Amino acid sequence: MTPLIVAVCLTALPLVLNAAGPSAAEMALYQARRHGALARELIRVVNQNGEPVLGASVIGAMQTGEGMDDYSPIRGITNTNGEFVISGKCTNRLCCDIVKNGYYDTSFVLADIGYTRDVSNGKWQPYGERHDIVLKQVKNPIVQGRRFILQVIPKYDEWIGYDFKCADWVKPLGEGEFADVMLLFTKRINGNFDFAVKMELSFEHQPFAGAYVARKDVFSQFQSDYFASTNVVYNNLLAFEVDRAGKKRVWEQLDNESFLVFRTRTEVDENGCLKKAHYGRIDGLWKFHERNTMRLEGIFFNDIPNDLNLEDKFSYEEQRRREQQREETCSTK
Repeated sequence: MTPLIVAVCLTALPLVLNAAGPSAAEMALYQARRHGALARELIRVVNQNGEPVLGASVIGAMQTGEGMDDYSPIRGITNTNGEFVISGKCTNRLCCDIVKNGYYDTSFVLADIGYTRDVSNGKWQPYGERHDIVLKQVKNPIVQGRRFILQVIPKYDEWIGYDFKCADWVKPLGEGEFADVMLLFTKRINGNFDFAVKMELSFEHQPFAGAYVARKDVFSQFQSDYFASTNVVYNNLLAFEVDRAGKKRVWEQLDNESFLVFRTRTEVDENGCLKKAHYGRIDGLWKFHERNTMRLEGIFFNDIPNDLNLEDKFSYEEQRRREQQREETCSTK
């Protein structure tokens, strides 16, 4: 486990007792938060098909006191059923990485145990709870990606084209060749706390083109689905909005726990049916407004027509870097 993950996992505990006199249950909870109670968690690691993963390493820490340095390590490997038992005294938080070559790293976190669970007979309840954790296999990473894009919004109140493949505005505003989506930005700004900005997306210039939003697997190194879905509606009109005018509070952007799957560059056959399309995804955060800029965490475009694959080389290369670091660390011990 890296020092960063340990730092995130282990946080100081605010401790407050009722001045009127705590009950026995409140006192037990207070003592458990300060000095710990026994925790037991059964994790079962499976692949994306629900099959147990044998020999996955579990590496992490449990908080055992009130401070950042109060923790005990978690070390072990999963058995033939993909199971591993985490047990020991814990005051508040537990977190670990589950890793195995050929799979994308994933994390398991139980945050705020001391503030979300009860304690009975010196044990956090529920005691021995099972948690199923998906460890995604590396399959076929082919999708090219660009990440951390920050661009000035060239025009407001006018539809402008954006090219997903090269991640730029369509010429002459940028180097883009094809308008995968049309974007319309509008704004009203009267001050730091009185403004409204809206970004509208249109795929109406292409038959069957559109997009849908899905939730990330936020604890996995590879956070999206493997493939674009063919069983959902691809919306040809979407909108995101930030509005802080008066009492109204709207904050609708593609957040960092979501991704957007798009279908574009479509062609139809003589019967009007979809014949050809390109797929890809945009990872949130997709943010706009600050200093007239648009920020994209990542655009991933599959250059193979009619291929639904969304597995990207960026996640795979980051995974390989982690694996090589572990191999180098082990070889020096």
